[in-house]
Amino acid sequence: MSERKFTPRTITRAEYYQLLGLEAIARRHLAAMKEIEAAATRITEPDEKDFGGSLTSDYLWGSRDLTELLKLLKIEVADGE
Repeated sequence: MSERKFTPRTITRAEYYQLLGLEAIARRHLAAMKEIEAAATRITEPDEKDFGGSLTSDYLWGSRDLTELLKLLKIEVADGE
């Protein structure tokens, strides 16, 4: 694998602060996604302990759709509530 080459450049102080703000938003988003992932996995894979390695995790992060997930897990949706 070849090493990536980067061209030296300068960013503004505003861009620097923007990157810091984006990092903070990303960390909050990731924390929220971990909670969402755990809640969804408790519904679909109640015995799963490694939420990050679950099929439900793949669904939430866009690797598969809900119909495919439920089919893989052999889950049927009941009529009514």
